[in-house]
Amino acid sequence: MVRSLTATALRDRLGLEPHPEGGHYREVYRSAATVPHPVSGEPRAAISSIYFYLGTHDFSAWHSVRSDEIWVWLAGGPVELHQIEPDGTYAFHRLGPAVESYEQQATVPADVWQAARPAPGTAWVLVTCLVAPGFDFADFVMPEAAELLATFPQHADIIRALSRSPKR
Repeated sequence: MVRSLTATALRDRLGLEPHPEGGHYREVYRSAATVPHPVSGEPRAAISSIYFYLGTHDFSAWHSVRSDEIWVWLAGGPVELHQIEPDGTYAFHRLGPAVESYEQQATVPADVWQAARPAPGTAWVLVTCLVAPGFDFADFVMPEAAELLATFPQHADIIRALSRSPKR
């Protein structure tokens, strides 16, 4: 089914909407059970999940979420997932279709900066992102590039490449 759809038809069929960080998404599950968020104490769904789509020229800009997030590859080409931990440690994951060549899922711990883009030559990619405790925009931060550059100058190239704000 997915291979025969155009990118536009896939987005339409799944009911995806533009996401503030880039790409398109739709929430597909939000647990009715709630838990207190470990940092804020505010009630959050125990878990939530979305479909997340990136096209050829899309990218998910640098952001962090105050909950753990698991990326699971579903369809399309490979996706590059970049992470910068608070101590400046950089991690890179390549999720994709071939089990022998790519990871099928990767975890971004709470409060770790993350950004993603389709791998070179990839027309589109579809993943599921699961967040626990469940996602809430109150727990979402998308900084200006200058803020990340000041804190992590050693990662300037990738920060500039995957930021939507001025890339000073």
